[in-house]
Amino acid sequence: MRVTVSQPSLVNEERIRQTGVSGIVKPSDVHFQIVIGPEVTSVMGEMNKLLGEQTFILLKN
Repeated sequence: MRVTVSQPSLVNEERIRQTGVSGIVKPSDVHFQIVIGPEVTSVMGEMNKLLGEQTFILLKN
């Protein structure tokens, strides 16, 4: 799951790891890739519910 954040200091990487993700890749200060696995689609659906469809969009390859 790839996300871009406007305030990276608010991202709690340790808390994200505690959810059981496979890993976190941080290619820049504002870009994160959270490695989830095959359940990424359902996680993205829940994120869309929480944040709104226009804020958080699943990009398919």
